[in-house]
Amino acid sequence: MEQSKTVVKIVQVCKVAPSPTATTTTTDSPNILPLTFFDIPWLRFPPVQRLFFYEFPNQNTNNTTSFFHSDILPRLKHSLSLTLKHFLPLVGNLTWPQTSYKPIFVYDERSDAVSLTVAETDVDFYRLSGTNEFLEATEYHPLIPNLEVSHERAAALALQITLFRNCGFSIGMSMHHAALDGKSAQLFVKTWADMCRSRDCDDDDRSKPLYDRTVIKDPMGLDSIFAKQLRDLDNGPDNRSLMPWSFKQVPSGSVRGTFQLTRVKIEKLKQNLMTNNIEQVHLSTFSVTCAYIWVCLNKAEEIYLSSQISALGFTVDSRSHLVDPVPETYFGNCYVGKVVFADAKRLVGKEGLAVAVKVIGESISSFESIKGSVLNGAENLVSSFIESFSRSEYSEGIATTTSRPIVYYIAGSPGFEVYSSDFGWGRPRKTDVVSIDRARAVSLSETREGDGVEVELVLKTQQMEAFASFFAQAIFILLMAQPIRNSIRILDISNVTPFLSDSPDSVTEFSLPLTFLDTFSFKFPPIECLFFYSIKTSDPSLMASTLSNLRHSLSLTLQYFLPLAGKLTWPPTSQRPSILYKPGDSVSFTLAEFTVDFHHFTRKHIHGAAESRPLIPNLIINDVSSSIMALQITLFPNIGLCIGATFHHAVLDGKSSAMFMKSWAYISKTNTPLSPELTPFYDRTTIKDPDDLYTTYLNRWLANTASVKEPEAPSDWVRATFELKRGEINNLRRWVSMQWEEGNKSARNLNASPLRLTSFVLASAYVLTTMVKATEGETNRRVYFIVTANYRRRLDPPLPENYFGNCVGSHLGYAGEAGELSKENGSAIVAGKISEVINEFEKKGVMEGAKERIKSWGVLGTESQMVAITWSPQFDVYNCDFSWGKPEKIEISSVHRKTISLMESKDGSGGLEIGLVLKKHEMDRFDNLFGTNIETL
Repeated sequence: MEQSKTVVKIVQVCKVAPSPTATTTTTDSPNILPLTFFDIPWLRFPPVQRLFFYEFPNQNTNNTTSFFHSDILPRLKHSLSLTLKHFLPLVGNLTWPQTSYKPIFVYDERSDAVSLTVAETDVDFYRLSGTNEFLEATEYHPLIPNLEVSHERAAALALQITLFRNCGFSIGMSMHHAALDGKSAQLFVKTWADMCRSRDCDDDDRSKPLYDRTVIKDPMGLDSIFAKQLRDLDNGPDNRSLMPWSFKQVPSGSVRGTFQLTRVKIEKLKQNLMTNNIEQVHLSTFSVTCAYIWVCLNKAEEIYLSSQISALGFTVDSRSHLVDPVPETYFGNCYVGKVVFADAKRLVGKEGLAVAVKVIGESISSFESIKGSVLNGAENLVSSFIESFSRSEYSEGIATTTSRPIVYYIAGSPGFEVYSSDFGWGRPRKTDVVSIDRARAVSLSETREGDGVEVELVLKTQQMEAFASFFAQAIFILLMAQPIRNSIRILDISNVTPFLSDSPDSVTEFSLPLTFLDTFSFKFPPIECLFFYSIKTSDPSLMASTLSNLRHSLSLTLQYFLPLAGKLTWPPTSQRPSILYKPGDSVSFTLAEFTVDFHHFTRKHIHGAAESRPLIPNLIINDVSSSIMALQITLFPNIGLCIGATFHHAVLDGKSSAMFMKSWAYISKTNTPLSPELTPFYDRTTIKDPDDLYTTYLNRWLANTASVKEPEAPSDWVRATFELKRGEINNLRRWVSMQWEEGNKSARNLNASPLRLTSFVLASAYVLTTMVKATEGETNRRVYFIVTANYRRRLDPPLPENYFGNCVGSHLGYAGEAGELSKENGSAIVAGKISEVINEFEKKGVMEGAKERIKSWGVLGTESQMVAITWSPQFDVYNCDFSWGKPEKIEISSVHRKTISLMESKDGSGGLEIGLVLKKHEMDRFDNLFGTNIETL
């Protein structure tokens, strides 16, 4: 197991006893509590571990350590003592006396108390409590206390409170599973939080736990059956050990991920299922969420390759489903496990979600319809638990010869309302079930905002990346339900074919091979760009004429760009993919109308990263072929229009896509043949590949089954465009030059690589350092950048600038540690590092190290930060004038959180526009830093 990166300092280990009961106060909490047949199956299970993160309410507190120890910690301890008098079984210990056929909890008021550990740490609070980054699975472990357990005696509860200096604190809990289920655990947490928030008010009207075991009817004597089955384990027949079954260590390379399904998205899933005649099945939030997770897990881990059957286990709260219902405040375990099965291949097929929902829904409906039926088959509960545990890849110590499907387990419930646990300093920033990392378990809770379901799971890194990709695939469909999407109306979807004359010389078929420069980008996400134009007219005939001219000029342009109308194809009979155009091939051309504010997209302001998604067309992709380009014209009535273009990155780079857009605009405006510089050059015979980089790159992609595509932007990701004016770049040039000279002089670095003070280098360095300051992460994280270089003039022999295809390379550089780059001279440091990378490939040639280049991206580590610099001011895209003038705004929508785009300013004054995507609070910090720092130069 990898050692956790989280290091804590233990400050105190103490015991917290229940507050003495006053003569005027009564408590129904018993000193002795026997286990029921609901509790006994969990006797040997490892503890349940939960973690709550709380942010300090006032970030300007001068001394948060003092504030924590003088105010927060005493309040937590005192309110815990008040709470425990109502939860005495949690203070006591589990024992299994020889005189009892089943275990019991015993509380001894003379000596028993709950262990409370107080610790401090300097690790990044916001990274551990965030939701948009994978964490190493073991990073939470130091924040969780150990539960004292032996063969003869087991504590019920242990707590740990950890201070994150200047940020917040966490509350970690270890709870014996035989003592309570998730609902009872949250009752304890909520009671403690209420006590703390109300400041010493022990309100007798507050909901108290019910301990009366007579409400649990056991006519079949299940508690006796279960107890005997446990006593017969491990060379019984009288084994009364309380030691939990052992888990293997968390596998190396495991990561923890958090995902969300909002209520709107869940409702959209339900609507989609209803169209498949699934409306008669139990379509609850729980069943739909579980089904979706199950399908994504089967795809990510490719269960269908090793097993015909896939299984999903979940627990059902029996309180309201028994013949004699039990009150909701009943304390203990009252859940029953259920397992459903489905054909693994069907789960990953087109109807996979419907298949999963059907079996889950039928299982739930079966016990909801008849009171007491929830206990059908309960006599096999312990034996099935033992068998299931023994099958776990993480378990050890129990042998079985039975071979059955791997089971995924659902833990937790959105109904527990864990985010309502407010101790007086606000709702938790994050809450996690830590113990899921040692089994195939998935934790469910409500989201912090209460608008959906939060999903937490642990997988190997590659499987987690695949899961994230599959989980995000539905987001595009679900965005249809978002308010901004509801305003778009698809008017027409048609196809535009290239204009071809009837002459004998007319092309009948066109084939173009991929080069190694294309296979390098084989699985890159598509290039997506939006061009916004102001056309203020309410004349329908004028707009109709405009659209007609767009279609006609597109057809004329495509005769020069036949590959864009063709397909990227890889038939089973071919060893290599290629680009193929056949007569009749066409480009998808969508016409839509959007009634939202046109200027919302054209202003340089912060807005939701996913808001422009409705304006972007999708490529048509199947198993053997893919379209190469798709276009969408979106009308903003009486104001303007947007041209959305999507290009397959394995076929062309940004320069070629920009050349196409400029060619289309040129023909639309002039109705004349293309000029030589805009006419694409297709000859690939001069591109040399002596090291067979083609195969190296292609095989590298094929070996990686996980998509590198970024998931659709979560709701807290935003997009913005910033501008560096020419004068500001000049000021930056003087300042960086001065800082660079001072740094090299003090370091006596006489052999430093020459500093390049181009607008590209300066803007890239300034933006990257500002991003480092604005984004979350530890100060010692390593920061990398990728410079995308145009190879056309740099190859031997060189290619013309109008070469069509991919002719760029990505060059990775190390900028430094985040803390170092956040200093005053950070931009100068990064400018120097970027200069080194450029100087290196200008000196040695761009092909130096090309064979190893693609491998370097996968070894940076999840703790590092990488920023890729894409697009180029030299593309001159603001000159795409279709006869309506320059674009009001151009957005490179495929820019994601690890990428920035650079292009020329719209006014052509020598400035630069920078596009980027960040989390909302990070973008706010970036916005403030970007303007403030540039003004001080």
